[in-house]
This record gives sequence, C-alpha cells and structure tokens, in this order.
Amino acid sequence: MTFVIYFAISWLAVTTYCVMNKKLSLIESTMIYLVVLVISINFSWIIVEEMELVSIKEKANSYMAYIFKRSVITPFVMIIFLDLILRFEKVLAKIMTGIGAILFLTFCRYLLVQLEAATYLDWNFGYDMLFFLALTFITIMTYNVFHKITKSAVNLQ
Repeated sequence: MTFVIYFAISWLAVTTYCVMNKKLSLIESTMIYLVVLVISINFSWIIVEEMELVSIKEKANSYMAYIFKRSVITPFVMIIFLDLILRFEKVLAKIMTGIGAILFLTFCRYLLVQLEAATYLDWNFGYDMLFFLALTFITIMTYNVFHKITKSAVNLQ
C-alpha cells in the first residue's frame, strides 16, 4: 500500500512537471534536480544511517516508498516550486508557494510515518520543515548562481 501511494505521488509530481509551461530550461531543471537530489540523499543518509534519528523499515515496499520520496518527489517538488516562483511578481505569492512546497513535502514525510514505513526516534516534523526550508533557499541560490554563470558564458561568445 505504501509503495502504491508513493508511486502515485511520484508519478503525479513528474507528470505535473512535464505538462506545465516551464520558465526553466531543461538544463536549469536538470541542474536543480541533481543538486536537490544530492543534498536530499546525503541528508537522509546522515539522519537515517549515521545518526539513526529516523528508522526506515527494511521491507521492500516501505523502503521503495522512502526512496521515491527522497529521490523523486522532493527534487521534482523543488523544481515545480522554483518554476512557479519565477512566474510570480508579488513577493507574497512567492512566499505562499514556498510554504505550500514545504508543507507538501512535510505531509509526504508525515504519511511515511503514519503508514509505518518510517519511525521517528529522535526527530520530529519541525526538523523536517527546517530542512525543507533550507532546501528551498538552496534551490533558489543554485538557480541564481547557475543562471548567472550561463548568462555570462553566453555573453562571452
């Protein structure tokens, strides 16, 4: 059941990204995806394997749901978030989009715990929200740096 739910959420995230009108180029989206993926994998490795703050079930279905959350849902939600904030001109709309992305990702973690795929030992959802907040800022900074680098490289030619 857990696998099916997270597969559906992953499919929904990827499909949403594919069908939406994009402000980001394919290269920018790929760069953001890879940066968020690396950060997400490393962070989850630290809290799950090294510090043992979160326990993930060893059952294949539960573990695959966790992998979908970490490796597909989180990066694609961050790409969709970034693409949406590039469309808005008002700061309030950008902030609300960021809050929506953070709450959605936190809800996905909450669902992992409720479906008993993960157990929080010395961890809570507040820490998750802080991580996702930091991830949104890292996503924005990565885009800004990458956009400046590519823009200056194009101007040199």
